[in-house]
Amino acid sequence: MDLINYNIQNAVATVTLNRADKHNALNPAMISALQETFVQAAQDSKVQVVVVRGEGISFCAGADLHWMKQSIDMHKDENLTSALALYDMYHAIYTCPKPVLGAIHGNAFGGGVGMIACMDVAIMHKDAILSLSELKLGLIPSTIAPFLLRKVGMKHLKYYGLCSQRISAVQGQSIGLVHHLVDNKPDLDTEIARHVDMFLELSPQAIARYKKMCEDVQFLSLSEARGVTSEEIADIRTTEEAQEGLRAFFEKRKPNWKKFLA
Repeated sequence: MDLINYNIQNAVATVTLNRADKHNALNPAMISALQETFVQAAQDSKVQVVVVRGEGISFCAGADLHWMKQSIDMHKDENLTSALALYDMYHAIYTCPKPVLGAIHGNAFGGGVGMIACMDVAIMHKDAILSLSELKLGLIPSTIAPFLLRKVGMKHLKYYGLCSQRISAVQGQSIGLVHHLVDNKPDLDTEIARHVDMFLELSPQAIARYKKMCEDVQFLSLSEARGVTSEEIADIRTTEEAQEGLRAFFEKRKPNWKKFLA
């Protein structure tokens, strides 16, 4: 059985966590598979949007219990190797040049919260539960902290990590981790489809460059950002894809983005 199911249909890659019997808990093999899947999606010109789902009753229960138990007897260098692999998985999701949407249901604990933080859009069932409970185990949510910080800010990162209590879907939305809440699974699928349709109308090149630019400028001073942002718009205006978009606008037709996909 594949730990990750990867399917492409109509330019949409669906990435499904496939350890339903373990609530899609993360272990080294699954972490490696996820990282490789997102590298593949990032490089595949046929893919314009990525949707992440979880098989079964939970999205992702965090770290696999057997793996956690094994870590008790690991040396620091072994723990460092596994932590770096986990970070690289999150980084692959976060830096994916395609829009990444998450369909979140059931439980999303620990590492599952980290995955949500790496997504561009998270759609969540209203009864889903989030949790950052690492401090109760004498651990810290370290590898996910940089991504959570970018998504919810220092105030919420510190508060919910220190409280180590379960977080409702409503709370998740209020702090900016989750974008939309839905009442049932059909509505979850509908909302995901609505966002997919929106993203398929956009220039793939512009999406990739916009995502990178947002990351590049967030910690720049305004004086530093002046040159970076001006260079970016000046450069993209000269590309064939941007010129197609502008011509389509003035010719009152839809842009043909498909001709730029291999």
